[in-house]
This record gives sequence, C-alpha cells and structure tokens, in this order.
Amino acid sequence: MRKDAKNHLGHFERIRKKIITGNPYDYEEIDVVEMLLQGVFVRADTNEIARFLLAKYRTFQNLYEKATEQELLKIPGFGLTSARKLLALLKLFKYARLAPSAVTISTNKENFNDLVKHVRNQFEFVEKECFVVLVLNRQHEVIETKLVAVGDTNHVVPDLNEIVELAHTFKSTNLIFAHNHLNSSFYPSTEDIEFTSRAIVHLRKNGIDLLDHLIITNVGYFSFSASHLMNRIIARLKNPALRNMKWDGN
Repeated sequence: MRKDAKNHLGHFERIRKKIITGNPYDYEEIDVVEMLLQGVFVRADTNEIARFLLAKYRTFQNLYEKATEQELLKIPGFGLTSARKLLALLKLFKYARLAPSAVTISTNKENFNDLVKHVRNQFEFVEKECFVVLVLNRQHEVIETKLVAVGDTNHVVPDLNEIVELAHTFKSTNLIFAHNHLNSSFYPSTEDIEFTSRAIVHLRKNGIDLLDHLIITNVGYFSFSASHLMNRIIARLKNPALRNMKWDGN
C-alpha cells in the first residue's frame, strides 16, 4: 500500500497547490485527508490509506471527532506510531478551534461577533450541556476561557465558589458566562434565569461583576445582556419586594 512517493510528487504537488491557493469550502475531503497523512507517512503514497479512512469514517468531520487508536490499528498501513501521529495531528485541529483568537475578543459592540464565535467554538461537538466562564481584564478583553462544569443532556450546574476562585486567580473583576443547549431552543429556561440571579448576588459579594450570560445552540444564541434581560434581573434584585420571588418571565 505505501509506495515510494517519488512516482507521485506531481500528484502531491497538485494537491498542495490546490489547498494552499484554494478556498477551504471547495476542498475535496480525499485531498485533505491525503495531505494530512503526509505528516504521518513521510514520502509515501497516502492516497489508498486516505480512501480507507474515508470509507470507514465517511467524512473528515467523523474522522476528526471519532478516530481512536484501536480503530486505526485495524486499518491496513497503520502501526502504533503512525496511529498516534495521526491522532496528535487531529488534536491540533481541535486546538486551532479552541485556542485564543488572534483578534482581540472583548465585550465591545464591534467585537461582539468575534466573542460569540469564540464562545460557540467551545461547544463544538460536545454531547452534553457544558458551562464555560470567560475571564476579562479591566478593558473587558478575554484573557482566559475555562470549562468549569459538564452536566447531562439537559442541564448543567457549575460551582459558584469555583468560579470566584477562577476570577481571583486572574485578579479579574468581570466575567461572562456561557453554556449550551443541545436542542435548538436558545431561550433561557427559568432555571437559567434563577441561576444567573444567584450568580450575580454571589459574585458581587466577592467583588466580581457578571457582564453577560450567553446560551449557545446549533441554530443561534441568546445574550442576557443584549436582550436586556440582565438589566431586568438586576432591577429585580434591587427591589426587596421582588428579590426572593420565583421568576415568572416578567
């Protein structure tokens, strides 16, 4: 299967040129996988192995998400070293998705789309509800993004004391919360609103402000701040007659 690549230099060069100069939306998956394998099998014909992988996983996305060492070892051409090399390269793709953006991410209106994109990337491919905290500096720029809790398929409850410790570690007085809904409804539940209310009180007792709470789904997102729900919650907390009432959506 692994032939001397000297007879395929022209083939590989065409693929390299296509990938370097082309639009990623136009890439063919066989070319992507074949080029990826060039980092695993140096100077070898990777076309046939790439076809085996796509036959097994059907798409690059499935390969990226689901490949395991045990499964790769069953594919002709793979040994322990090459299987681990491929898995390491696939992990780099995930790092590229989750790593801090080169663009300064902040709560400024002109940066808000970048903020949402950064948050959405944190929930890519997850199969449970997860809770992420964004730690901000004094300029309201994101300096740390931390997964603090993983729940089940319909709820997640983070530890507020752990969040306070996280903020203190970075000497931050401003945070943003984010969690995902696995269904397509990005509107906050009563539990989401009540938790946010408790969080505002708990954080402020520790000198920390909650600037926003984002709910992410596969079809959209909800911002407590942009929708003015955050202001409504704060107004209720300031009213002794309403402070301890169960939230009814008003």
